[in-house]
Amino acid sequence: MSTLCYNEGILQAYLDGEVSRWRAARIDRHLARCPRCRRLAATLQENEASVTSCLERYAAAAGAEGTPEAWRQFSSRFLTASTNEKGASGMRSKKLWAAVAAAAALVVAFSFGPVRGLAGEFLNIFRVERFQVINITRQDMAQIERVLERGGTIDLASFGRVYVEGRESERTVTLAEAQQAVDFPVRLPSRLPAGYGLRELHLVVPPEVSFSLQVENVNAFLRSLGATHLLPA
Repeated sequence: MSTLCYNEGILQAYLDGEVSRWRAARIDRHLARCPRCRRLAATLQENEASVTSCLERYAAAAGAEGTPEAWRQFSSRFLTASTNEKGASGMRSKKLWAAVAAAAALVVAFSFGPVRGLAGEFLNIFRVERFQVINITRQDMAQIERVLERGGTIDLASFGRVYVEGRESERTVTLAEAQQAVDFPVRLPSRLPAGYGLRELHLVVPPEVSFSLQVENVNAFLRSLGATHLLPA
């Protein structure tokens, strides 16, 4: 057995086809002579198959309970919101809605009995030791959205508050203005295909977000989750 074994992260990237051809060839040769890494790779493949099977059952169970209709309504709103946005702002909006869509899919799925019945198996696969449901209402989401758009305060109850100052702004700038606005060099391609060139640069200034936390309460919560790295008192 070779003493230069690969860790799980590299082997998982290898199995997912995310390493270079040169490195994949090296891993192939290593696996041919290393029983330990072959066993680890086999375990990773088994885990992937188990997770895939579990998620397929989630999809089937959720679909049987009317999730498509809920998802259709959500998708309709997503597409409408995305269509109304233009340019760079539209791309950011789409990314935000994509993240919200993923979260909403989980929320909708866990709302139905058959899916809840599979939750224990799902958590066991990922070796989750603690799981706590946090209820967030539509009013909570609407308040957070308003604060992020217009500025204001988000109350985290016993954990403290989040302050959002200002609103996101965007304007067209020159290359010199862009360079002056950031603390890193703005690099542009030195060569572009014929017919392509720099049209315009956009400077996006996000709102300023600050946290005022109840450190003792936050640390108590972190300890309850088994954390060893806490906030300084």
